[in-house]
Amino acid sequence: MAKNVVILANIEWGFLKQRHQFLAENLVSCGYNVVFVESAAKRNPTLEDIPRIFARLKKVLKKPEMQDVAIGETSGVKVVTPFVLPSTYLLFRYINKKLFVKSLATKIQSQLVSNGATTVIWYAPTSTTGQLINYLKPGRVLYDCVSNFEAFTNMPKDTVYIEDKLIKRSDAVCVDCDFLYDKHGKNANKIVLIEPAVNFEDFNKPFQDVEIKEKIETIVYYGQVDSFKNDVKLLAFLAEKGYKLYVIGKLADVVLHPSISVSPSIPLNKLPEQLKKYDCIILPYNINKFTDGVVPAKLFECFAMGIPIIATLSYNLKKYEKLFITGDTYDKINENIMFFSKDKEIEKSKIRIDIAKVHTWQNAVGQFVDLIEDEGVE
Repeated sequence: MAKNVVILANIEWGFLKQRHQFLAENLVSCGYNVVFVESAAKRNPTLEDIPRIFARLKKVLKKPEMQDVAIGETSGVKVVTPFVLPSTYLLFRYINKKLFVKSLATKIQSQLVSNGATTVIWYAPTSTTGQLINYLKPGRVLYDCVSNFEAFTNMPKDTVYIEDKLIKRSDAVCVDCDFLYDKHGKNANKIVLIEPAVNFEDFNKPFQDVEIKEKIETIVYYGQVDSFKNDVKLLAFLAEKGYKLYVIGKLADVVLHPSISVSPSIPLNKLPEQLKKYDCIILPYNINKFTDGVVPAKLFECFAMGIPIIATLSYNLKKYEKLFITGDTYDKINENIMFFSKDKEIEKSKIRIDIAKVHTWQNAVGQFVDLIEDEGVE
């Protein structure tokens, strides 16, 4: 009999594809009945949120709450769109508990396999998460922690308290980086490091005929750009130094240097062929408490490509320092770009590719399955 996995995500299913969606799809492939609950409201809305709120209302009211979602091909994941109040004020939390969360839990339960054991994997430390777990009464609870919520702005003041409380009731905590491992290791009943993963062949094979250039002229970043996470000043600095910079993805709250070319996000299966056009990838992350808890989801995708990588040394990238083109200052980064050695870069490329081979989704999902089945991963 199939077992149930309920993923309480902190993103929407159609958002930039990352760990949450990959995990859900791969668990379906492993034979689990997976219910993906999209992000519930975590903070009070702003004017910028109004279009998204109306879009969600339309989705909830005019479409079935649960549906098999197809992206490219049918994934088999059952996606639930919640409608709850932000878990910010005590009154909102009370209304959620008595009305919206109970209704949401009933809808989730209608998608579960009868008599099948249920595991909940949660992502956001909110009162709504705790209430849902209470209603669902799962056999196992796992926290997949991929953010340093303590550094988030506009979150309820008791977020850290709620997170600690939920960690203690979780059977295990999974983290995607060293910082979060060190932070939560003391409170977790069990903690496991499961770093970002890559569909290795998808990102390696298209680059097997690509040679590393003698000189770096074109640099690309792919993914969402925002001022909180990304060092947009570094991008501007390099643009002013004459490099041709390209961004593939969404600009959240920034205006980039006018010479930087920006194009929309493209489907993941077409991305590697597009990235072949550039000499180098850049990972421009700010150094702050928020990025202490961030390891780029694309890190091992970049490693699998084999081409040079420019990076700022945020907390979780320091251990790979020798594999990047980097520096303590913008000028030093520029100097290392200008005078990098192709021969040394070829050696680094081989090391990065070998690391990427280990960080496959098959291996990562295997670790999650071990935790779901309680086989004692250390």
